[in-house]
Amino acid sequence: MLIHGSEKSSELVEKAMALLEKIVSLSEIALIETAGTGDAIQALVEAVEEGSLLCKEHAVGILLLMCQSCRERYRGEILREGAMSGLLQFNVDRTRRAKKMAQALLLLLRDCCSSLTRDSIRKQWKNVLLEQAMEQIEMEDIVETGLNLVEEMIAKLSA
Repeated sequence: MLIHGSEKSSELVEKAMALLEKIVSLSEIALIETAGTGDAIQALVEAVEEGSLLCKEHAVGILLLMCQSCRERYRGEILREGAMSGLLQFNVDRTRRAKKMAQALLLLLRDCCSSLTRDSIRKQWKNVLLEQAMEQIEMEDIVETGLNLVEEMIAKLSA
């Protein structure tokens, strides 16, 4: 597999990953064949951890498609390859599409029960969004408080 044996941040791997994502999104057979190829999931997880931004995004998209197609079959293997840390890091400074894909995949990997209903996914998704909003508010408060302290220190030094 070209992706497995090459530098994950190379332009060639980026293009191969984009093409692979497109193919597996259009064909269930291609998805099954890709997932069944030796070390494919390992290579995709490595791409999430080591690839360029676009390569990571495409790799997450492919892993998400796999997990959505047959969660019971691929969830364990994706987790065994250590995808969680890369996916958690992936949520920072990415496109809206990339973040949504990573969060959806994290939800599928994180949930222990084998039957996910649309309502449970929606509820989990709302919880993730609420957590992110609260983190953003806290960060803004910290930054604003920090700026106020700096301004106060400058004012005291100037006086």
